[in-house]
Amino acid sequence: MFAFIDDPEGPNLLVVTAMAAVIFLMSAPIYLSKIAPSLTGFKRTSAAILLQIAITAAFYFALR
Repeated sequence: MFAFIDDPEGPNLLVVTAMAAVIFLMSAPIYLSKIAPSLTGFKRTSAAILLQIAITAAFYFALR
């Protein structure tokens, strides 16, 4: 997502930090919760990563 920010000076550090925090905070409940006890180990990590990819794609298309 940050690679597609069209700014000649590069992405703003504040924007990068805030978006990374938002993505982390939205995926943390899935990774840290006990809602789905069948998700353990690699499955839990994969679910969190896939959720982060989906959130990033949604932000990219919403802010485009």
